[in-house]
Amino acid sequence: MNTKWKQTLIVAIALACPAVVLAANHVGTKEHSDHVTNKKAIAMEAKEDKLTPPAVRDWAAIDTDKDHSISPEEMEKFLNEVWNAKGKG
Repeated sequence: MNTKWKQTLIVAIALACPAVVLAANHVGTKEHSDHVTNKKAIAMEAKEDKLTPPAVRDWAAIDTDKDHSISPEEMEKFLNEVWNAKGKG
């Protein structure tokens, strides 16, 4: 091999090595990032499940005196029942 080809080969290897190392590092970082993102998404879904109120409130059941108005006392009673049903009371 003549000297010019040796120098060209050395330069090519020297330039390619950092690119290969950076590319390999980037792939590992992306996998780690995806894993962290998935863990965050799962945690957020679990938190949303805990905070979900009843799908539809039965306002007629809450309005005990049937005056078509929910008084503060009626709402307090309803919320206390919901709170106790979840085992927090």
